[in-house]
Amino acid sequence: MCEQLRPNIVILDSGFDPHCHLVRLLRDGDPTLVVVVLVRDAHRTPQFLSTAAAAGAHATVPRTAEPRRLAEAIRRAHIDRRYTDPALAALTARPKRQPSSEGTGASGKQQMPLSRREYQVLQLVAEGLENSAIAKTLFLSVETVRTHVKSILRKLSARDRTHAVTKAFRTGILIPRPEESTAPSADGTPGPPPQHTPKPHTPPQHTPAASAQPAPPTAPPTAPA
Repeated sequence: MCEQLRPNIVILDSGFDPHCHLVRLLRDGDPTLVVVVLVRDAHRTPQFLSTAAAAGAHATVPRTAEPRRLAEAIRRAHIDRRYTDPALAALTARPKRQPSSEGTGASGKQQMPLSRREYQVLQLVAEGLENSAIAKTLFLSVETVRTHVKSILRKLSARDRTHAVTKAFRTGILIPRPEESTAPSADGTPGPPPQHTPKPHTPPQHTPAASAQPAPPTAPPTAPA
């Protein structure tokens, strides 16, 4: 959508991007784009704010902030290219270094393993689309889509497409939509959204109504002789 509309500013809810992968993709796709993150209470931690800043977010504001404070954050982010709401400033005073883990570079910043195009392909794979449908949606050739799928499987160390989608949800690369119910897996992490199989349409059976037979005419009463 950003590729089509080319916005100047994007406001992103932290609930949809808890690992800031989408922030990094947006910034890599358009370095001039200003990204403002609305931070939910569950993410008001030094670790999240540090990750958001490392991913390229220009401003972080509490999700419950008043419209006036949000407008100020957008203005400051556009002018100064960096702004932290006063309610979050105390959390960024002494950021702690995050322990190194898989997907972390030498600089200590968490890296997004997939390219922007691979991320788009993975999203459509998670929706159940085949390579031909993905190619039509992204205006690519089927062979190019196959190449992206192979790269996704290699980068995520996945056996197949289903395994790749499952690992993407578990690691936070893909985020389930709020309206989609996901059953937790054995380790407590949410699984991919359920695939909805449309039910075959059965035409309604029309039972003809019984036709009403007119009542026989009643003979007029006979007067006594």
